[in-house]
Order: sequence, then structure tokens, then C-alpha cells
Amino acid sequence: WRRDCLLQSIDRMEAKVVRISAPQVVAPGSKVEIGVSVNNVSDMKLDIYDVSSAPLSKGDYRFVPGASSQRRIASLPVVISGESVPFTAKRNVEYIFDKPGNYIIVPTAGVSTPGRDSYRKIHVTEVALSTCSFLDNTVWAVDANDGSPIEGAVISINRSPYNDKSRSERLGVTGADGSLAVSGKTGAVTAVAG
Repeated sequence: WRRDCLLQSIDRMEAKVVRISAPQVVAPGSKVEIGVSVNNVSDMKLDIYDVSSAPLSKGDYRFVPGASSQRRIASLPVVISGESVPFTAKRNVEYIFDKPGNYIIVPTAGVSTPGRDSYRKIHVTEVALSTCSFLDNTVWAVDANDGSPIEGAVISINRSPYNDKSRSERLGVTGADGSLAVSGKTGAVTAVAG
């Protein structure tokens, strides 16, 4: 059992792992910093895909290699050199999303093709949403560039965003301060302005 324990420890130390961090909402034209943390991976790139055809209310996107609903728009190299296994390294990669839409970042190590997996979507939009729960639930719609409130944004909610048959229902329109009280409502919230 000691030998097996040591072999498992070595396997864990030599495992190849990539973790990515990026904001969920980004204003078009602003510089985004993508954090990359790797274990034992030295040859990699970040492929950025436009997945705007996917339902907006779902926060994750299931990546399927070769699917026509996803279009690669960029491939960013991540330079990691001079490391010997086992190692951990952190890098930051910058990118500018030039137009609104939904995007995912898929790490590709070496020459291997990524398999089916779910990735968190990045929403590139002029409208950012915030929610707060204290005495009631409130949603704020603000300009993603400067944080100013957006009056007249149509707020909708999908109570079961991961159920393919569920639909969004309109909750109302934001006031002059960019807010809308939505007491007793839970789910994935979206806004449309302009």
C-alpha cells in the first residue's frame, strides 16, 4: 500500500492542469486580463470562441469540437518556458473583445484537441447587471463602460435556465436610477436596453 500511495502522489504531482480566470461581463473595446494558472503545462494557447448563438440566460457553454455554433476568433499563445516537472506557473494574457456577444476561452495544451467540456461564458455588452437582496430583491442595469444607471432597460428572468423547455418572463423596466425591485424572484436575469 505504501508503494501505491507513492505512485498516486507522483501521478498527482505530474498531472497537467490548466485553470483560467476572466471577468463574466466586459464592455466592448476594453482590455481584458485573462489569468492563467498551470501545473506541468509548458506548450499551450488560449482559443477564444464566439458562442453568441447560445441562449443568453445560460452562464455555461458546452464546448463540442468542430460544432458550427462556435466560431474561433482568436488564438493566444501562453509562454511558459524553462520549467521542469513538477511545476506551477501563473501568467496573464490580455485581449480586447471588439464587439458585443458571448464568448468562451478554451485552453489547448500542446497539439491535443480539447474534448467536450463546459466553459463559463464571457458576456461582452454595454449593459452590466447587479443584484442585491436585503429587504427585497433588486436588479440594477448600468453602463458597463462607466457604471452610470440605465433607465428603461427591460429586465427578464428565466427561473430554470438549464431546462431546455423553460422560457424567460418579463419582470419590468428599470427606473431613472437603473433599478427594478423584483421581490420573490430567483433565476437567471437578463436585460435589454436599446
